[in-house]
Amino acid sequence: MDLLPDDVLAMVMSRLDVEDLLACRLVCKRLAGLAQHPDVWRRRWIGVGDPLSLQLYGPMPWLCQELRLAPCVREIWTAVPLLSAACRHGDLRTTSCAARVLAITVRKFGPKHVAKAVQIVNQQVALGRLREVRLTLRARSFIPPKDAMDLLFGTLASTPGLEMVSIEGKCGNLGDRTWIPPGTGQRGTITPSLRTFRCEMVPRPPEPFCDYMLAGHAATLEEVHIGYRHMFLSSSASTTLASTSTARLLAGMPNLRKLSCPLMPGLGRVAACESLRELELTVQRDTEANVHGVLELLRSALQIRSLHLHFPNRPRGADDDKVDDSEFGVELISELASTGRSQVQTLSIDVDVEGLYSQTLLVPHLATRLPSLPALRRLVLRVVDPAPVVAAISPLTAPSLRSIHILDNYTHSHMCSHEFLHGRELGVLLSRNPLLHVVVEYSTTGCPKSEDDEDSDEDSDEEDLYEEKCNACQLNCHKELEGLNKGEEDPKFVGVFTHPTGQCPCPEYHASDWIWIHINDIQPVY
Repeated sequence: MDLLPDDVLAMVMSRLDVEDLLACRLVCKRLAGLAQHPDVWRRRWIGVGDPLSLQLYGPMPWLCQELRLAPCVREIWTAVPLLSAACRHGDLRTTSCAARVLAITVRKFGPKHVAKAVQIVNQQVALGRLREVRLTLRARSFIPPKDAMDLLFGTLASTPGLEMVSIEGKCGNLGDRTWIPPGTGQRGTITPSLRTFRCEMVPRPPEPFCDYMLAGHAATLEEVHIGYRHMFLSSSASTTLASTSTARLLAGMPNLRKLSCPLMPGLGRVAACESLRELELTVQRDTEANVHGVLELLRSALQIRSLHLHFPNRPRGADDDKVDDSEFGVELISELASTGRSQVQTLSIDVDVEGLYSQTLLVPHLATRLPSLPALRRLVLRVVDPAPVVAAISPLTAPSLRSIHILDNYTHSHMCSHEFLHGRELGVLLSRNPLLHVVVEYSTTGCPKSEDDEDSDEDSDEEDLYEEKCNACQLNCHKELEGLNKGEEDPKFVGVFTHPTGQCPCPEYHASDWIWIHINDIQPVY
């Protein structure tokens, strides 16, 4: 071992558990010194004072030693109120361990708790390695004190050198108060550095603060996420912005590549942003001005390559005569395809659980407009019934289409993915489109008595369970699919193709950990 250089030993030690790394300090002086080498620690993360970390991992008696020993880590995540530190080394307000990413969950907004969060941020700024701050707000039963929020948002707005700021969660109504450093003006004294800005809060984000951050970092921002895009968004949450300057700021960004936002005044101006390539819209008809803005954007922004349309739950108390997202969805698709020159290569339609009304006309209309989307290569559908679109796909209607993803819609009418794999529709689709790849979010919860059904009667005998399965599940084939998505948060996907194995004209579609099955390996069940 004496012949190994320090950098090689440091690389080996970087893969050790913390307990083993601490034990290395007792071996010899050389390993004791290397145990503090930055390369040993820079890819690790540390959770400090967070009740969740104690619940998941139990007590970590070496935590204070870890913070004392580590010169740097990739990420530190913690929560306020803080649990009491076992020793002074466990206090993040005075630590010497520099993190590149700092994640803080704020559960109480009292002045002393917010002050602790600010002290933690300032300490990492002083250590000089901080590049990302991720703030999660969890208190939602009251309006946060103005002084506390002024301090918190003002610190984020004035922190130099950050590349990413992320604020998300629920914390009551923030109103229109402007949380920016006092006396700095709208652009303030910010030196542009942010590449990603994310502010996704319920019931609505602090728009003056968002505009301040967008204005100050306009020269460097590449990704902007504003609003709250979530499949199970509360129907009481606002899905539109009121600020009249946000769209103007976005339109003037020279490097903006990805934008995720709800409808807002003047959204049509964003079409002037020539660098924009990915657009995610949470769409819901509200004011006519906002409707005209989004229609203008979809009609004019030929530079967009990826478009995601998310239809959220209908707000409580919405007037059915004034809110018709079914017709609104038709308008959106019509404007996108109106010129026949759309360059959108990836189109995603995502309809929420309670928003089933949004697709009664949308999905059939999309099927008729496919020929007007000549560049479309990838189609993603999270809808109850994708059949109209599936039936319309052919080399004549969608000549560039190479991949269609059918995702679980999370309604009571789950489809059994296994049954779909063996169904006539899939076979017909692939026979018409030999270059197509069909990807399905695998779920058998639509089967009356599938193995994934946790509510099935444990006392039912095996023969009864077999008879109540669908015809596809009774085949007991594709054993490699058993257990997919069971007890896992991340969904699993199954892809089906018809081209000769190993001779795909688009091999990038197979570059994933999904399970791929050739159509010839699937027995038809009609």
